[in-house]
Formats: sequence, C-alpha cells, structure tokens
Amino acid sequence: MNTPILGIEGALLFLTVVCFYLGKKYHILKQVLIVLYIVTMAVYLIWRIGWTIPTNNVLSIILGIILVLAELGGFCLSLVFYRMFFKKFQRPVQNLDVYADGQYPTVDVFIATYNEETPILKRSIVAALLMHYPSPELVNIYVCDDGSRDNVKKLCEELGVHHVVRETHEHDKAGNLNHALKVSSGELVVTMDADMVPRTDFLEKTVGYFHNKNMGFIQTPQTFFNDDPYQFNLFATNTIGNDQDFFMRSIEQQKDAFNATMYVAPMQFLGVKH
Repeated sequence: MNTPILGIEGALLFLTVVCFYLGKKYHILKQVLIVLYIVTMAVYLIWRIGWTIPTNNVLSIILGIILVLAELGGFCLSLVFYRMFFKKFQRPVQNLDVYADGQYPTVDVFIATYNEETPILKRSIVAALLMHYPSPELVNIYVCDDGSRDNVKKLCEELGVHHVVRETHEHDKAGNLNHALKVSSGELVVTMDADMVPRTDFLEKTVGYFHNKNMGFIQTPQTFFNDDPYQFNLFATNTIGNDQDFFMRSIEQQKDAFNATMYVAPMQFLGVKH
C-alpha cells in the first residue's frame, strides 16, 4: 500500500539532490529547487493546519496555533528570500567612458578613524592614494580623525592628505562624517573605515554610475582578511565561504534588482554629496 508514496518521496529526494549539486552550475536547476521547496512546504503547512493542531484544551489550542503562525511567518520570509534569488541579476558595467567630454566629477574620500593603530591607517591611506582616476587632482582624501591624535596629523602631513578633527565628538562615526561634509567640497563622497583597503580601480568601476542623475549611492562588495566565526571555529578557511562575502556579493547584488540595496556601514560606499 505504501509503495506509490515511497516512490514519489524517493523521486522527490533524488530530484532535490540533483538540483542541489548541479544548481551551482545551472541556474535553472536552482529555480527548480526553489519551486520544489515552495510546493513541499505548502503541502506541509496545509497538513499542519488541517490535521495537527491539538484540541485537548484551550491552552493546547492556543499554543498550537501560535506555533503554526510562527511556521507560516518563516515560510513567508523564505518566499521573499527565494523570490529575490529566483532570477540572476547583475547591473550592467558603467565605466568612465560615459564622461565623453572629460568633465569628471570631483571626489572626496573620507577615512573615518578613532583609535586605530597608525600602521593600519597608513595602509588605507596609501591604498586610497593609489586609486586610479583620469584626473587625479579632482580626488581629495580626508582622514576624519575623531581621536584628534598628533601622530595621525603627522602621518597625514607626510602622505599629503587632509587631517580633519572636530572640537566635540557627538554622534560618533555619523557625526564625524557629517562634520567632514562641512569642510569638504567634492561632488561625490567615498566613505571608508580605517582598516579598509580599496582596489586601485575602485573609482574607475563606480564613478561612471553617477552619470545617471537619479543615482543616489553605491554599495560595493567587500572581501575580508579575517576568517568569520564559522571558518575560524571549524578550521575551514579554504573549504567554506566567508559569511560576509555571501551577503556582500550575493544578497546585495540580488537586492539591487529591486532597488533595495543596503548601505551597510562600515562598508565602502560611494554617494552623491548634497
């Protein structure tokens, strides 16, 4: 009597395993896997609602309904997540060729710092200085030093960048960056943390998007030097991906399809200055 059911279950299990492993190469199989999940979860929830809520007493009914509602909520959240990944999205490349007249916007680079060691900060400043731009004189680097340190001031003088301090320190990093906006004049603003190292082609790959006057900000992906907790605790640096990489390179990219990309501090960020 159970043979047909077991046959269906076995076929679904086989299809799921195949889609899981081959879906890394063929996106259509990822879509099949998403559809399988939605269908099987819908069947499960129908069964849960129709046949599993306890009826022993009022308390058991209430607790049973609460549990089912929690499962329904989780299912709804997963629908949002899988809808986001159902179709692959990648924004078309927009390089600096869009500025055919050579009138490139001015760019201010803010490096927010408070108490980081100067070798770490120096690496970030040097990397920012090495960024390529057709008109380097249009790029100004501001070290926003909320620690008001003499050694940082000396470092900025040695490297030829602006050292910005403020008398009061309210609102922490946000206040620090807002203060820098008042003393700079660039059309575009890049915000960085003291331990960030931008690629040399960072400006070349981002500024072109602002040729579109409706572009408000750009959140760029980021790679991490340190292992995340899973990689560190499982001694699996080379076998599992960094959790932050998945968010920055996959989730943020797919959210872009819905104009819902998040500015995630302290990630690199390129925005229009108003």
